[in-house]
Amino acid sequence: MEGGFSYHADIFANGVFVCRVALSGQFPDEAAAQIELDRRLARWIAEYELRSQKAKWG
Repeated sequence: MEGGFSYHADIFANGVFVCRVALSGQFPDEAAAQIELDRRLARWIAEYELRSQKAKWG
């Protein structure tokens, strides 16, 4: 991507692939892109864990 950043993170639970979170776009710098990827990962993982708990406990 010209002038932008592109990242992805593979998420595993107990050694099993669960999801790939991707991020691409224009950011002021690499640090800002990394912060955004970290934020998205944390949100996705929190939502996944909440869904897992609800499924387990009803």
